[in-house]
Amino acid sequence: MECARMLKLGNLAEHLEELLHQAQEKQLTYPEFLLACLREEIRNRKDLYRRQACP
Repeated sequence: MECARMLKLGNLAEHLEELLHQAQEKQLTYPEFLLACLREEIRNRKDLYRRQACP
C-alpha cells in the first residue's frame, strides 16, 4: 500500500490484508478499524524501539 509507505506506516502496509480480515470478522466500523490500525502501528513501533535500545 503505497500511501501507507509514504506516511511511514510500514507495519500497516505489510499487514493490511490481515487487519482488513480481522475487521471484517469483528464487524468493525470504519472509525474502529482506523483506530485498530493506528494502535497496531504504535505497538509495532514501541517493539522496534525496545529492540533497538536493548541489543
